[in-house]
Amino acid sequence: SSVAILSCGMSMPAFPLLFRSQSPNAAVGAILEWSDIAQGFLYHGVAGVGPELVDLWNSSSVMRSNLVNLKMDVHRWRQLATWDAHVQATTILTKVGRTSWGIQTSLRFTTGELLAVVDTAMVAVDAETHSKSVPLPRREVIAAAIQEAETCAASPRLAEAPADAFVWRFEVRESDCDLLGHINNASYGYLIEDARYAFVRARQGSPAMAAGPTIVSIEYLGQPKAGDFVDLIVWWDAAQSAFGFKFDRQGEVVARAAMVVGAIPSPSL
Repeated sequence: SSVAILSCGMSMPAFPLLFRSQSPNAAVGAILEWSDIAQGFLYHGVAGVGPELVDLWNSSSVMRSNLVNLKMDVHRWRQLATWDAHVQATTILTKVGRTSWGIQTSLRFTTGELLAVVDTAMVAVDAETHSKSVPLPRREVIAAAIQEAETCAASPRLAEAPADAFVWRFEVRESDCDLLGHINNASYGYLIEDARYAFVRARQGSPAMAAGPTIVSIEYLGQPKAGDFVDLIVWWDAAQSAFGFKFDRQGEVVARAAMVVGAIPSPSL
């Protein structure tokens, strides 16, 4: 298969777009999955600390946020998938703090068309509870791998959820969770896509609400686990042409998200 070259001198197979199991309606979840996988390859390639970073990523770190800028309309994505096109991932380290660091992943089709850019914030945490931030080991060595990032459009500030906001309740499945036992970051992408379509059907929403996503932000605040029941609260902010999402587990907000929808200009080469 074709090969995607990563920024730290590593390479990995390009991801095949197999829409037998998903559709462009699952765009956000798929993009987050690919970005997550690519992150592991980046850590392997950081000189001098690769094994330590991989171990940290697997067992003692959590994701705090993802910001996705989509660069391609989902209809073009569907067309490229029909042609059996592949996606290439390029991942770089963008910042390093005392307890946290930033990653940026660019996803591009082998045709040269840019699909999405993802900014990810990670935090080092204690290995016992995964809830307390701890100093990032060997930060000076890690910081030497920082590269210049592309500027991403920020998610707009949305109005608060109205009293009559739509509520979509779900039970967290084992298949939603990662090795740390809580909902995987990419699963939130799939969940907000499903919830917004449930909202559109239930509220007989306008065609504008069914447009493809352009900017998506997710902030991870808690750690819901398999068997938990979560109320996914959904509302429409017409002024921003965006959906708001709040994940509520028995009164505790465990995540927030926003999804701006609309037209995307022709893809960049």
